[in-house]
Amino acid sequence: MTVHPFTHYSKKTLLVFLLVYLFCVCFYVILFLHDPHIDFVPLYIVGNLWRTGGPAWYYDYQILNQHTGYILITPKYIDDYAVSIGFQSKYSTTPYLYFPTFIPVFSLFSLLPYNMSANLMMALSILVIMLTLKKIINETSSASGRRCAVALANEHGHILHPSSFILHPFRYALAILLILFSNPARMAIGWGQFTPYLFALTFMSLYLEERSQMRRSFSEGAGKSIAAGLLLAVATWCKFFPGLLVLYWLFRRDFRSVAAFLAGCALIFSAGLLMFDREVIHAYFELLKVMGRGVLFCAPNQSIEAFFMRFQHPIQRMMEIVTYLVSPGLKITALIIKTLIIFSWFFLIMRLKSREESAGSPSHNTLLAGYYLMAVMVMLLPISWTHYYLFLMPLTFYMLDLFRDKRLNIPVLMKVVFVIAVIFTFLPPGVLRYVADFMNATIGRKVSVNVVKFLFSSHLVGGLVMLLLAQLTLRYHINQSWG
Repeated sequence: MTVHPFTHYSKKTLLVFLLVYLFCVCFYVILFLHDPHIDFVPLYIVGNLWRTGGPAWYYDYQILNQHTGYILITPKYIDDYAVSIGFQSKYSTTPYLYFPTFIPVFSLFSLLPYNMSANLMMALSILVIMLTLKKIINETSSASGRRCAVALANEHGHILHPSSFILHPFRYALAILLILFSNPARMAIGWGQFTPYLFALTFMSLYLEERSQMRRSFSEGAGKSIAAGLLLAVATWCKFFPGLLVLYWLFRRDFRSVAAFLAGCALIFSAGLLMFDREVIHAYFELLKVMGRGVLFCAPNQSIEAFFMRFQHPIQRMMEIVTYLVSPGLKITALIIKTLIIFSWFFLIMRLKSREESAGSPSHNTLLAGYYLMAVMVMLLPISWTHYYLFLMPLTFYMLDLFRDKRLNIPVLMKVVFVIAVIFTFLPPGVLRYVADFMNATIGRKVSVNVVKFLFSSHLVGGLVMLLLAQLTLRYHINQSWG
């Protein structure tokens, strides 16, 4: 048998990719034409201060008490500096929350005027999401193709390339549009967040580590393992939670990737010490300590703690960026739920490992464990912003591929629940307002307020349901012999 890579799809896919990209860039530039890009301005400010030799205001902040909580904002002199560089907003700027080593990287944005740089950030974020999505679809479709290569043989005895089915250009365009206009992607792109790059770094580290296990030579495998570890180190020093992926590598006994990760973390920390005073490093950790004192239960926070806190406060406060202390009882409740989520991942990976050992060969289903952990790490955070739910994209597409496999005989009810979970996880903005209006008109204010509070955690609820479905699908696909 010969393999046909279906290269005639390549030009069409590239054309569709470029058209969708240009459309999305134009759409977002127009949509956020007068938006201040509130999360991009601190990156621009610290980069510009460092590049121009300005004051080391990188981690300056002040606390504004409000209600029974507090708001963490930047001092007035930083707000005035933001206005001087082109930031126009009625809101105060937000503190810079990344490690000092990355300040020189962000200084590159300050080479352009603020508004132009903010639009460039949006364009790059869209491109990063689209390229990562393409890699995710390639991976899930390749895993599917390896499972059913014989079933895809056509009447001439040729094996069709599996990605030619999943990567049909118009299906690919539809998938990109659904992701780009989802709530997590919209907030990440429109607010000028670094999350798209963080997500890409984390996924690529998982991808390279997976590829290192399929190495043709020792040097090839070692190179990919080292690259995976270094990429994850960068992601971890941006936001610490991607470092949980090391647990997956430890279970796979990939100590080269773990060693590269630890070396990368040490290198980034050392670079920070060499480039900046120790007072700057100390100020960074002090700011994180202040951030960790409480939890925001505003709508963009999709954490377990925020879910319960919303039922303890008036619904009007859900749009306020106020940090509140968490009660001991709620801390215990959240800890129990998070422990169960962690154990669910251990259960999943042990089942997959058992299947791999019984088969006597590596299982392609081990990808599920990595994607599952990417979703879990987001739900363990006390402050889990909506845009972090981009991390559920790999699990979503992997499970979509499983549910499309007719040979697995997955019940229709599970497929319907999966669709609902996807809608909840990537719920478009504005839907909650229509739900609230409908509830107020039909059910009554008391009931509708509680329902809307529940819906304000739609991403968390959808993600938890998706984890449950991933566990339930084990009985349908883990005992299959894919050859």
